[in-house]
Amino acid sequence: MAIEKIDGGPVSQFRDLIKQVGHNRDTDVEFGTVLVGYPALSIQLDNAKFTLDADDVVVPQHLTNWTEKIAIKPQSVTIKLSEYTRQQQKTQSSSVMDAGMYADQIIGTLEIAELEIEHQNELVAGDRLVIVSAGEGQRYFVLDRIPAGGGTDGVQSVE
Repeated sequence: MAIEKIDGGPVSQFRDLIKQVGHNRDTDVEFGTVLVGYPALSIQLDNAKFTLDADDVVVPQHLTNWTEKIAIKPQSVTIKLSEYTRQQQKTQSSSVMDAGMYADQIIGTLEIAELEIEHQNELVAGDRLVIVSAGEGQRYFVLDRIPAGGGTDGVQSVE
């Protein structure tokens, strides 16, 4: 089956792609808005009179706050400190050192075996979401956040 080129924004393209490939009656792609962020998550679907809470949806890790450990290989690095001005000072010989601009460098090997990165990407009120409902609305899976200006205003679920 050849898929036609689809015009429009990413959300419209995704919706139209599903229409071209075929609709699975057990799943629907829907759009929603986060009403309340974590920990009391509440999501309003565009085409529903009820709201979903944290127990009703599966949210992927990348839309939460989470910590990741990464390993770093030792690297030879040069760290250049920002420029600064030294103040005039008297030395032991009582001669005055002139103020001037200096930039120092530290050259060596940076040896960090492991770092932790904290991802702060949890859902917050106002976020627009792409959601898949499965089992005739019995289970909901958040696919991703829609960037601001993603163009989902007025977009209906695929039928």
